[in-house]
Amino acid sequence: MEITAADILAAIDVLRQAQDESDDIDFEVAVDLLAACRELGREVKVTADLLQMEMLRQVEDAPKRVGTVNYMAVNDNATTFDHDLIEAAVVAAAKDHLVDHETGEIDPVEVARQAAHWMRRVYVSPSSSAKIGVLGELDVDVDTVRQRTKKGRKLYEIDTQAD
Repeated sequence: MEITAADILAAIDVLRQAQDESDDIDFEVAVDLLAACRELGREVKVTADLLQMEMLRQVEDAPKRVGTVNYMAVNDNATTFDHDLIEAAVVAAAKDHLVDHETGEIDPVEVARQAAHWMRRVYVSPSSSAKIGVLGELDVDVDTVRQRTKKGRKLYEIDTQAD
């Protein structure tokens, strides 16, 4: 038996029916369906990854075309940054930016503040999480620098059989 896309897409019909009936569903049934959806999601990911690996293997030597879509193998590059060079550049820029060119004087506190400001702009957006371990190294009480905002409610599960 050969599996077709239609076979896999048939699961969508079942999911849509569950969506339509979700407002009036019994709690125990919802628990079972949620577990099944999670398992389906895991299997979808594994299957899609396997199919993609096989497709990559097949286009490694030459691209393939299906309909209007071309498939080809390309490099999947990892990007890394030299953090020490970035730090040195930020410190140098802060110093150069704040030096009094007439007297040559530099306010070290202002240079440090400017360097910290630029490092934050380089690495952290206002919505990003701070590194809790580094805050601990600095003896900063996390609760004094962290704010929690209620986004809504979520279902919390505790497995009483786990141990």
